[in-house]
Amino acid sequence: MKKLFRLLLVSVLFGTSLTVSAATFPGGLNTALVPAAGQSTAGLHNAFVSGFLQVLIKITGNSQIGALPDIQQQLPQVERYVQKYRYLGNNIQVAFDEHALLTLLAQLQQPLWLSARPPTLIWLSVANSPPVNAGQTTDSNLITLQNAANVRAIPVTFPQMDADDQAVWQEKNQGGTFNQETLQKIADRYHVPAILYGEMTQQPDQTWNANWFLSWGGQTWQWQNNSAQPETILSGAVTKVADVMGQALAVNFDQQNAGHFWLVVMGVDNLSDYKAVVNELKRSESVLGVSVSEVGSHGLLLQLTTMSGDQEALKKMLDANAHFTAIQLNDGSDVLHYQWAVVRTGA
Repeated sequence: MKKLFRLLLVSVLFGTSLTVSAATFPGGLNTALVPAAGQSTAGLHNAFVSGFLQVLIKITGNSQIGALPDIQQQLPQVERYVQKYRYLGNNIQVAFDEHALLTLLAQLQQPLWLSARPPTLIWLSVANSPPVNAGQTTDSNLITLQNAANVRAIPVTFPQMDADDQAVWQEKNQGGTFNQETLQKIADRYHVPAILYGEMTQQPDQTWNANWFLSWGGQTWQWQNNSAQPETILSGAVTKVADVMGQALAVNFDQQNAGHFWLVVMGVDNLSDYKAVVNELKRSESVLGVSVSEVGSHGLLLQLTTMSGDQEALKKMLDANAHFTAIQLNDGSDVLHYQWAVVRTGA
């Protein structure tokens, strides 16, 4: 049975590319939901382009990445990056190939923002009214902010406007100020690392103006924006937050300093085990690529591409995973050996 499995697996692997996939993006960063412009070839292509650019912005944290000439060159053949898609009402949900995206961004030396996004509390007052609260799920401003946050994969929440929040708001109306200390107290109550405070008012010429104050990581950012459309102002504020966080948290991937390690995994007896091993390795943000080199009686031989060349960091990652148990051979080789274990339930 094991021999048959190895023969089947080898025939599958060597019939296609050996590179299985790159690190799985958290929170579906490789997917986008974009408007469907019909089901024509041209309409579908345009939707893929919109989704492709949206995903690149999420992965890099750079809202201007679509303007790069090297990215523009990819757009005519964007279909080669599409993994799957489906229609959802008037929209199309597109998933793009993770490995192809990471390979492209690595070649272009673009930063990668694969870490978790800090949750942000949005405290927004419109025309001096009480802040938009979490219970106002049909409020157009809340919906705009939430949709913009979804596009950038930024988790956001809104105040409950309970007694404590009401007290803060009343103090503000009586001449108080929302300085960093006040905002930090609010953020601490909601257990979020970041808070975005905004005041949006309509001007005599019917345009809208907003003042924003972002507090995160002990730093503050202040800015203004204005537009005839409040949706533009709100989306722009979320974009600003995502750009600030992306610039701070995105990691520059240096191909010259990347790590390439050989890993032998024993105990891979069937296709289910093989898939599970690859998926576990893909879960790690530090693992950028998983390539299968050989399948044989000695085990599954893989080459891992990691963000850094630190083998000890890779070993710590594997040791922390209950599915992998280190095998000590003491043969002086740099090849890592691990035993695969599956937790089976039921009879």
